Amino acid sequence: MKIESIDIYGYGKWSQQTFDQLTDLQVFLGDNEAGKSTLSSFIQTIFFGFPSARKKDSNLYLPKQGDSYGGRLFLSGTRFGKVIVERMKDRNRGKAVLTYENGQQEVVDHLASYLLGVDRQTYELLYVFKIDRLLDLSRVKKEDL
Repeated sequence: MKIESIDIYGYGKWSQQTFDQLTDLQVFLGDNEAGKSTLSSFIQTIFFGFPSARKKDSNLYLPKQGDSYGGRLFLSGTRFGKVIVERMKDRNRGKAVLTYENGQQEVVDHLASYLLGVDRQTYELLYVFKIDRLLDLSRVKKEDL
């Protein structure tokens, strides 16, 4: 599966922002507060749901400019072909809406089955590289790899 394009309606600092022409291995580089972590959180939100307001330690990434809270990912290489995954906080109780190549839509409670069983924790371990985790790698011994 590949993310072909990212379309953010409103999420944290990002408002009406599109990222397209993404490569197979995409690296987002920028200064502190450039929006890298916000973008990473957005992708996770589209796949796994909005951050919980009940958890005091999580950032909700509410839109700064009052835009619709959410957006969509354009995916290719899924077992369903090209798919658009859209999630908005104020629609379908925050559930994901899948749009297939033939135009058919489906509201989905949990996307893990569509992501070949990848849950949020596995996704974070495999696909999200944060500085604290990368620093932990420096402690891994060669023979352990």
